[in-house]
Amino acid sequence: MSFSRRAGLSPRRPLQRGSMDGELRDALWNAVLDLLRQLEVSHLAFVQLAARGPSPPEMLLERIWIDFRHAARDMFGHVDPLTDLRQWFYAAQWNEVYDLLEFIASLAGGAEFEDACNAALANENAAYRIVEGSIIELTDEQQLRAIEDALAAADNPPAVHEHLRTAVARLADRPEPDCRNAMNEAISGLEALVGMISGSPKATLDAGLKLIDSRRLLPAHASLIKSWGALYGYASDAGVRHGRNVGQPDLALEDALYFVVSCSAIVSYLIALARKTGVQLT
Repeated sequence: MSFSRRAGLSPRRPLQRGSMDGELRDALWNAVLDLLRQLEVSHLAFVQLAARGPSPPEMLLERIWIDFRHAARDMFGHVDPLTDLRQWFYAAQWNEVYDLLEFIASLAGGAEFEDACNAALANENAAYRIVEGSIIELTDEQQLRAIEDALAAADNPPAVHEHLRTAVARLADRPEPDCRNAMNEAISGLEALVGMISGSPKATLDAGLKLIDSRRLLPAHASLIKSWGALYGYASDAGVRHGRNVGQPDLALEDALYFVVSCSAIVSYLIALARKTGVQLT
């Protein structure tokens, strides 16, 4: 962000939700170009020791052509693939560009590509971020940080990480986020972690937290532990854990985001406490 924007000396740009202006599109295209260049550099270093085959950029462009754009295989390469992709990129609808970013991330993105995309999205005031290969809608950077921190912390144990990763994927479902299942996956990840810490993997979240408190397994205040248990009650009342009741209102994206972010923050905190006190997370 420029000095003028930080100092409030230039007009604040509107949040880009459901749209994509030219500057954002340029920034995201630059992220794609940077990835292709990085793939080419790593390939050139490799071919000094081995016979040259199709380069990773060529392979990625071909996968985009065939598997993402669903174009005929025998037509690939009749025009310059990068030029053709650029023409598509600048003519595509805003949501189609985000579809492409997800597709690239699933094949060859990695953390650097996601970081480059998120930097572009943040700088151009977009309402979306890419997390674990999925584009999700966020209202502020703190939500993104809470989810990212939890995913990084929960890499081990992997079961917790998988629940959180799936929660993010459900938030990114199209045409509408699957809010109910996103919340279910988030609380399932928290519940799995509490089961590991309490030594009772089959216990519900509320029961597992009570075991942690009564046995003094973690240096967390009883009131704080009790407040986490309230999430279980909310999830049950909202029909997240046991299905939606007739006449029960559906859940909004704001509900799901708050819930996933809350569970993510608690997961990060519990993992930090467990590691600090030597509790094994297996």
